[in-house]
Amino acid sequence: MTGRTGPRQRYSSGEASILSGASYRQIDYWERQGMLGPRQGKPTGLSGSGWKRGFSFPELVLARAYVLAADIAQVRWSEKNCAETIWKPLLEAYDLDEELDNIRLIVEPEGVACIARTTNAAAALIVNLTVCARQVRKREIELRWQTSARRAEIVEDDE
Repeated sequence: MTGRTGPRQRYSSGEASILSGASYRQIDYWERQGMLGPRQGKPTGLSGSGWKRGFSFPELVLARAYVLAADIAQVRWSEKNCAETIWKPLLEAYDLDEELDNIRLIVEPEGVACIARTTNAAAALIVNLTVCARQVRKREIELRWQTSARRAEIVEDDE
């Protein structure tokens, strides 16, 4: 993360894991399934084999939402479902408002998920993406602070 600024930067798998609260295996699985964004331009068959991946901020927010949803409900994810009902609407909302104000991951009782501001579904699981974005940003700030504090310790030890 050193030297990068702004929400348009790319994050490694390890950073994505730390910042979203997902395990490395979850990040890898969701990426291979196309649940964290389109696979266009990504080599097929190379996931998990040393190919260096980069994740965007919206992908981290989505991973954080998946973590929270997985803790509560059984969701049937599919690559087609994610591309059409989750990824495209998330990017459209993010392009308009990087805070994702009032945007939610909504899981219907049948386990189908979508991105929306509201829902009429009874007993739907709703994950507020604004909160997820704030949690990821907070973790990023904490991680940067810890990294700079470690560097300061190293410099003091060298003197």
